Amino acid sequence: MKKWNFLMVFIAIAINTYAQVPTANLVCHYPFTGNANDQSGNGNHGTVSGATLTIDRFGLSTGAYQFNGQSDFIDLSNHASSFNQLTGSVSISFWVKTPIDTPQAIFGIAKVPTTSTTNGTNIFIGENVTGYNTDELITTGNRSSLSIYNISSHENPNDRCFLFDNDWHHFVIVYNTNSTIIYLDNSQLPSLITNYGNDHGQFPNIPSTSIVSLGSRYFNGQGVFLKGALDDFRIYNSALNLTEVASLYYEIGKNGAGRSNSSAQTIIIETGSSIMSSTSHFKSNEIKVYPNPAKDHLFIDSRENSVGGSITIVNSIGQSVFETEINSVQYEIDLSTWTGKGIYFLQIYDDNHILKETTKIILQ
Repeated sequence: MKKWNFLMVFIAIAINTYAQVPTANLVCHYPFTGNANDQSGNGNHGTVSGATLTIDRFGLSTGAYQFNGQSDFIDLSNHASSFNQLTGSVSISFWVKTPIDTPQAIFGIAKVPTTSTTNGTNIFIGENVTGYNTDELITTGNRSSLSIYNISSHENPNDRCFLFDNDWHHFVIVYNTNSTIIYLDNSQLPSLITNYGNDHGQFPNIPSTSIVSLGSRYFNGQGVFLKGALDDFRIYNSALNLTEVASLYYEIGKNGAGRSNSSAQTIIIETGSSIMSSTSHFKSNEIKVYPNPAKDHLFIDSRENSVGGSITIVNSIGQSVFETEINSVQYEIDLSTWTGKGIYFLQIYDDNHILKETTKIILQ
């Protein structure tokens, strides 16, 4: 996750014991662990058309789906009625990874035959997807009749590198009946543009919905395909709050057997501090440490190559058990070389070897 306005260092801790991923009012959940089945218990299973299994954000080799940007999508149309019976507030959560800044559809609902007055509901990333807004990062557009048509999008020509970087990013879109709220990587996007249409907080009921898809939208045929990867797509028939959004963002440990109950600790280092050297390559970056507590292995994920600075882990009496420059995306540490179970301290230094942050790690 990139932050572009803050000149600070802080720690965000999400512990699954206290912040469970929300399951109430869950309409569908596609974790993509080997297939496109719905794990919500509602049976809204998808049919894969062209998309292929790929590595997810946890390193699971068959934990997400890759879309080719030309013809791939996942068809949910067999359960179209499930997506057209949502009333009140609706929230949509998903992870996406793409290297290109072009119009791409994440999710689409449509009526067949489609018309210019009753098209459907779509979620897009990329710019110029509607013809009404420009420089969009993400756009949700809804049209259920000639008079009910609205577009909400976040527009910023300077923020594009924070999404289209071929890395995983998390979105939550909340239709709370009064307005649309969009979160990117656990931060609410400011200055949402809603200058077209009305009822921006409504997730509309499309009359006679018959086409529902992931990785594409339908308008007289599939189109505007996603070129990238998609994971953990969820829809809730409720408005998620800040705690629930955070629990989805900090969810960790997906594997073939389910989800880990261990906790994740994330350290966010911000650029711009006056104590950093003018030649420093220490970039705005998220450093994720997991699992914590740990048993056999510890992972440190910097999410970005060559960010600069260094990491040191010391035991309770100050002896170093691990040191490295931050120049790789991920480190896997064999804990058998450490000095025994107990409390350790992870220290983050900038390029001048000035200590920026210290946090606790527990070895069980």
